[in-house]
Amino acid sequence: TVRDNLAGRPSPNLLETVQMMLRRQDWMREHLIDQGEKPLAFVSSVKLTDNLHVVAVNIRDMLGLSPDWARRETTWTEALRTLRTAVENTGIMIVFNGIVGNNTHRKLDVTEFRGFVLCDEYAPLIFVNNSDVKAAQMFTIVHELAHLWLGQGGVFNLRDMQPADHQVERFCNAVAAEFLVSEKA
Repeated sequence: TVRDNLAGRPSPNLLETVQMMLRRQDWMREHLIDQGEKPLAFVSSVKLTDNLHVVAVNIRDMLGLSPDWARRETTWTEALRTLRTAVENTGIMIVFNGIVGNNTHRKLDVTEFRGFVLCDEYAPLIFVNNSDVKAAQMFTIVHELAHLWLGQGGVFNLRDMQPADHQVERFCNAVAAEFLVSEKA
């Protein structure tokens, strides 16, 4: 969320978007298992107590990106495209949309959520609110990748419809910041 505000009660637009993505994820999971694919080893591979820099490097290595990858891009759009392609190449589905499905009258509110992740060892899915600016979308993607590495979904607890664990959110923010602007680079 914007300024790390805890998420409130999810709007119908967010709930419907999550439900659409869950259906997409369920279909892909079933398809991948039917095809004999193996679970993705990086899902649930770190803990909250792990070193942030090590986690960020691990994610960057899995994506096949060099430490200075973003500096080589000339625009935010190109950097976002490079990041998106790297994420998709690991087997993670990534969806960008700023509206509910195809309904242009139902815009997604960036102040409610910037993105979310649906954790799954076969078919993880990251959703990015396309209404946000490109730089924020990049941060959102890496934040959601950290959720995957932890093995914990983001935005809110889908079962109880409650805000996500704030400690997890802080960890994911710190990993994203380290990934994008490393203090050790």
